[in-house]
Order: sequence, then structure tokens, then C-alpha cells
Amino acid sequence: MCVVQPGGSSEETDFADRVTDGITVFFPYGTDISYIDSIVLDGTEYEVQGVPQEWRSPFSGNTSPIQVSAVKVSGVSS
Repeated sequence: MCVVQPGGSSEETDFADRVTDGITVFFPYGTDISYIDSIVLDGTEYEVQGVPQEWRSPFSGNTSPIQVSAVKVSGVSS
């Protein structure tokens, strides 16, 4: 099970007509995902941006979900 949150959107209008939509996804600790992967959500493909963030407490050994930022780019640049 994953948790998905909206990550914002931006529009580029200088010499391009492009919109970028972002999401943040939290995967269970230990999920095998990297910066070269993509995520398909409701039929829409998002590209992973950067390195997924993992954390394990050095004191208790407890783990957190893996946080992944991903974007979908729509439109064409000239």
C-alpha cells in the first residue's frame, strides 16, 4: 500500500507551452525503487525525480516509508 499526495504544478510559457504536475509517493520501507523508474497512477505515468529518500533510526532501528517525488510533463517546447 502506498500514500500519494499532490506535489504542485507549474506552467512554462516563455518559448514553450508546457505544464509540469508533481506528486509525492510514500512506499513501504524496503521497496525497490530508484531515480530511473517511473510510477503509473490511474493510467498516468510520472517520472521519479532524484533519489528516493529512505531513513532508519540509528537509535531504535525503526524505519520510515520511502519518500519519492515524481513529475508528469505535458506539452511541447519550441
